[in-house]
Parts: sequence; structure tokens; C-alpha cells
Amino acid sequence: MGLIFRKIFSQQEARKPLIASMLLMAATGIIYIWSVFIIPLEQDFGWPRNQISLVFTVTMVCLSAGLALGGFVHKKIPVKRLLAIATVLVAISFAVTSFSRSLTVMVVFYGALCGSVMGIVYSLIIYTCNLWFSKDIAATVSGLLQSCLAISTIFLSYMAAGMLEVYDWRTVLRVIGVGFVVVLLFAYKYLSQPSLSCGQDAGGEASVPESGLDWHGMIKTRSFWLFWFIRLATLSGGVGMIGHAVPIALELGVSYKSAIFALGLLSLCNGAGRTVFGIIWDYAGLKKTILLDIVFFISAFALLFTAPLHKSPYLVLAAFGLSGLSYGGANLMGISFTRTVFGLKHFAENYGFNSSSMIVSSFFGPYLLGEIKLFSGSYHNAFLVFMAFGCLSTVFLLLIKKTSY
Repeated sequence: MGLIFRKIFSQQEARKPLIASMLLMAATGIIYIWSVFIIPLEQDFGWPRNQISLVFTVTMVCLSAGLALGGFVHKKIPVKRLLAIATVLVAISFAVTSFSRSLTVMVVFYGALCGSVMGIVYSLIIYTCNLWFSKDIAATVSGLLQSCLAISTIFLSYMAAGMLEVYDWRTVLRVIGVGFVVVLLFAYKYLSQPSLSCGQDAGGEASVPESGLDWHGMIKTRSFWLFWFIRLATLSGGVGMIGHAVPIALELGVSYKSAIFALGLLSLCNGAGRTVFGIIWDYAGLKKTILLDIVFFISAFALLFTAPLHKSPYLVLAAFGLSGLSYGGANLMGISFTRTVFGLKHFAENYGFNSSSMIVSSFFGPYLLGEIKLFSGSYHNAFLVFMAFGCLSTVFLLLIKKTSY
């Protein structure tokens, strides 16, 4: 592991773009902390909680949509210009939201506008860093970037919650917005694409886009759709667990304190899993890495399914940890599968199409868990359903014959 990280950070030309990307990806975590503002907004305006939560729902949908469209956007707009536009739009989003007294305005500016811009920026970061690094370490780099996003969300949530004890929500939102704009300006200075003259040499320096299918050809392949379902299943299980984490843990008999700890463990493993699976992908390859992720996925829900029999909180915590690792791996594998199988030449657009599974899973996972809980009175049967999805995903993985085009 140390060797691969030394190889990544020893590339002097790529070091500044990588650090700028890591900081920007970490700052993007602010989009996930909307929940800390729910209670202050309830107290200020008396809005129903489900309506305030709608802001976050729209944010997630637009983030995924921005991610899907990002490849087409930054193919036409240069990196520097796109970052400048993003800086202005993010500043407007946070400023308008912080001064607003209308939930609709918050949905439009924080949810739709800011969410879309951050999705496009996310896509830009992933694509740019894949240009700087060669195939043998690209998955690790992508995982490292995604870990910055996932882990920063934990710290940003605590930071915002701490600030809300001293300042009102408007001030906190403005401070966070200014901080993100500062990081965008830093990225504007240092984030760039390699020149085509750099080449992909033995040291792994900046890579010239390789051959590969465009999105028209990609969506006609069986490999794309088989993997799309595998990723949909694992992402749905992960996002469903995040959305229902505390109620699930409480139903399985752990204390409220342990339930909160389980949610934190899931988030931590989600962040770490992205780098871990990136390293595994670079060493073990496509099929073994995907299989390991599916094994973690099935094991997590199997432990949850059997936990009531053993009445052990440690089994519940282990299940949450495995679920986080699987979810983190599923996020990473969308990037690595797209590059490995369909090449780097059309990577930006192809990754956007591959990200459509994220949009579907954002609704499907939490909804399925919620509906099963509603109709059966328990989450128990939902665990069995997701175990079945994992087994079906294993079959689909075996059907993936061609791993490059």
C-alpha cells in the first residue's frame, strides 16, 4: 500500500492537480450536511420536517444529474472557465439561500442549482485525475478522491453543528459557502489537464486518452447492463442502510447510543472503502474486486438477518461496517469499471451514463426498505430481499465475459 501511494505522490507534475482535487472533493462534502439545518429551520419558520427534507432530496437528484451530465459539459467548456462559472454559481446559491425566507427558493438554489453544479464539479475532478495517472494506479487515485468526500462529510457535519450552537443558521451557511468558494479558487489555480505531449510513460505520468467505445456503443454492450444492475443493487443497499440506519439498529435491539455509533461506523467504512477497493482493483483486477464487494454486501445483510437470533450488538456493528465498505466500493467501481472496460477516450460521457444507477438507487434503496417496514412491521424481510439481490449480482458478474472494448 505504501508503495502505491509513494508512486502517486512522487509524480511532481500531477501532485498539485491531485492535491487541489482532494481539497475540492473534500469541500464538496458540504452538500451532504443539510440535515444539521433542519431543526433551526423548523424553529425559525415552523415548516414541516418532510418539506424541509425535500431540499436534500432535490439536492441528491440534481447532484446525480449533474454527475451524469458533467462529461458532456466539461468536454465543451475548458477546466478553468468551468471552475470560474462554478465559483460564481455556488456563491449565488449559498448567498440567496442564506437570505431567503422561502422554502421554494431554497429548493431551487441550494437543492437544484448548487446540487447540479457540485455534480458537474465532481465529474470534472474524477475525469481530470484519471488523465494524470496511468491505469495501474488510477483506481487507487479515484478511491482516494472519493474517500476525501465521504470522510469530510463527517467532520463538516460536526463543524456545522458546533457552529450552530453559537451562530444562527444563516451565518453558518454563509461561512460554509465562503469556505467552498475559497477552495474553488484554489482549484482554479492548480487544477488542470495534462498536455497531450506528456504521454503515458513508464513512470505513470499524465496519460493521453486511449481508444474506447463512446456512450452510444457502450449502452449497446451486455457488460454495461450487467454491471449497471450489480451497481444498482449494491448502491441501493448502501444508501438504504444510510437512510434507515438508526431505526434498523434500534429494531435489532441495540441502544440508541450504539445505533448512532453504528451510523458513524457505516459512514467511516464508506469513506475508507473507496480507497481500499481502489487499491484492490489496481492489484486484483475487475472481477475479483467486484466479487469481493458483493461478498461484503451479502455478508452485511446476512448478519443483519441473523442478528435477532444471537442478540449481539457486535454482529450489528460488523454488519454496518461491511455495508459501509460495500457501499464505498460500489461508488469507486463505477469509475474504475468505466475506464477499464470502455477506455479513457470517452470516459467523461460514459461515466455520466454509468452514474444513472446512482439516481435510481437514491430512490429505490430507501423506498424499498421503508415500504417493507411499513407493510410487514419489520425490516427483517428487507434483509432477505437484498441478500437475494446480492446472489443475483454474483450471477450477473459471471456473465460478464468481455472486460475491454
